[in-house]
Amino acid sequence: MTEGLYLDDATTTRVQARVLTCTPVEDGYAIVPDRTVLYPGGGGQPEDHGTLGGQAVRGLEVRPDGAIVHLVDAPAKGEVEITLDWARRFDHMQQHTAQHILTALAQARFGLRTLAFHLGPTISDLEFDADAVDDDTLRALEEAANEVIRQAHPVRARVVSRDDYEAMRAQVRSRRLPAGLEGPIRLIDIEGVDVNTCGGTHVAHSADVQTIVLGGTERLSRGTR
Repeated sequence: MTEGLYLDDATTTRVQARVLTCTPVEDGYAIVPDRTVLYPGGGGQPEDHGTLGGQAVRGLEVRPDGAIVHLVDAPAKGEVEITLDWARRFDHMQQHTAQHILTALAQARFGLRTLAFHLGPTISDLEFDADAVDDDTLRALEEAANEVIRQAHPVRARVVSRDDYEAMRAQVRSRRLPAGLEGPIRLIDIEGVDVNTCGGTHVAHSADVQTIVLGGTERLSRGTR
């Protein structure tokens, strides 16, 4: 199992790690360290970029046993430094937190349920379960989200037991949990705005998102993007 340091502190950018296994694969070497600062992706958020032992990490994969595989070109052993592309990570943190804000407000104020989220390099998108979202609603949602940003709500990650999670289900906006997930549940709490199950990385305060601009909508077969 690999300890993901991003779960407790998304601002850690480098760490000394111990190589647990190094396995030759078709296009390089699959290395499993005992800990990492690199988020392997999930929930609409892409995987991080970074280095392991000075060489670029070309891919990340989570195995069922909790090991996080780092795909690199050359073998490594012993102690290695893993570093994070911070500019890319911080952009992801801003966009992912923005998604939480928008999803919570869209559902609470406009009855729009989020079906999917995709985080892109220049534009991110949400899919709502609605045939259409008119411009007045779009502008009202944008203004409400930016008001949350201006209010600088604290954003905290916390882990709760299964029993505690079940007891607070009515207060938690929960996506479908991964199949086979056992043990405690990680929550992202935007104080006074949203509590959601999530394994991704987020900013420390809503103000760190800076601003949200909703550029437009398009019709999809199952709703509106």
